[in-house]
Amino acid sequence: MISSTAQSAFRIRRTRTTEADKLPEIEKSAAQAFESIPALSWIADEPPMSAEVHRRSIQAGTCWVAVDTGKEDAPVGFLTASVENDDIHIAEMSVASDWQGQGIGSALIQTLKQWSFQNKLSRITLTTFLDIPWNAPFYLREGFVIVPEDALDTRLAALLEAELRHGFSKNSRCVMRFELNR
Repeated sequence: MISSTAQSAFRIRRTRTTEADKLPEIEKSAAQAFESIPALSWIADEPPMSAEVHRRSIQAGTCWVAVDTGKEDAPVGFLTASVENDDIHIAEMSVASDWQGQGIGSALIQTLKQWSFQNKLSRITLTTFLDIPWNAPFYLREGFVIVPEDALDTRLAALLEAELRHGFSKNSRCVMRFELNR
């Protein structure tokens, strides 16, 4: 997928193993947006997902990057996921701060939807913040729905519980899913 704006052009492609070390830097850049939210500013200082986790996703074929087509194909955003039974779970999606608001997140989600459909998966899942504009409201616009806590399977309930232990406040996070129509 190729897209361009008045400022820049990007395309989505599979991530190369040699790019795994660049993805944590993109995540750190994206996390700086949390500095504008006092209660969540600590997220900007959290360590990003490791390059090793990205490498596993790359090897599994479930990691995509948005690349700057004008700058030697340099990654500016990514989506890292893992297949869990009949689902694919988004572990992280980040766009470098100077590339945000240009449709990269939507393009990454569209790519994941197409790949998931082609691979006969049932749904896409993720955890995210309920009230942060670039989190749950973004995914709602992309066709995801919030899964009520009493409808969570064991895997998704455990992910939310782990996030609480990590420091997120109760009721600030949610599970979302996108049902793939086969």
